[in-house]
Amino acid sequence: MRHYGTDKVIYSQARNRQAGTNIFLFQEVRVMKQLSEYGIDHIGFLVPDIDAAIEHAKERYTVKEVFKGEPFLQKAWSHGKLHTQQCKVALVSFEDNHTKFEFIEPVSEGGYHWDYVKSGQSGVHHIGMRINDFDHWKEFFKVKGDEIFFKYEAEDEKLGYRRCMYAKDPFLNFAYEFREHGRYRNADGTLGPYPS
Repeated sequence: MRHYGTDKVIYSQARNRQAGTNIFLFQEVRVMKQLSEYGIDHIGFLVPDIDAAIEHAKERYTVKEVFKGEPFLQKAWSHGKLHTQQCKVALVSFEDNHTKFEFIEPVSEGGYHWDYVKSGQSGVHHIGMRINDFDHWKEFFKVKGDEIFFKYEAEDEKLGYRRCMYAKDPFLNFAYEFREHGRYRNADGTLGPYPS
């Protein structure tokens, strides 16, 4: 068994004798990771002041590390409308725990994050998973009837090309985020594999 990225690729081998030679036939079967294998990456909060949120977390919880991303422009769709937006993002990790807090502060006016914060809403915003096979999971939950109300795509040298979507589970009445693991371009401009 070989691994490409985090998806398993299984090779089956058949041997056939023809004219005294061995012919090896390989069949590639791609086995997709299930959501339960990814686990919950983070709990997301949209906040008006990211530094205040970080300090609050440090005062109350055993914070191991804080990763602050620089504000970046991204192509985004809020309720189907295309716009650019800029947000500050911080990931707060805890001792011996995979799940993180994610704080997002909108910087540019307009779009979903800005409207959410300016409306005064607060509390847990979404549960986030980092995944491969973005297109598959987007279609899977679309067929289930979940509303995809926000999407973005971004690309830079540090984090590569990645996409994200927010959708709402109408039965449990909560928002979830699927964020694609970043991939980097090959020399010919095509996207390389997901990281392992």
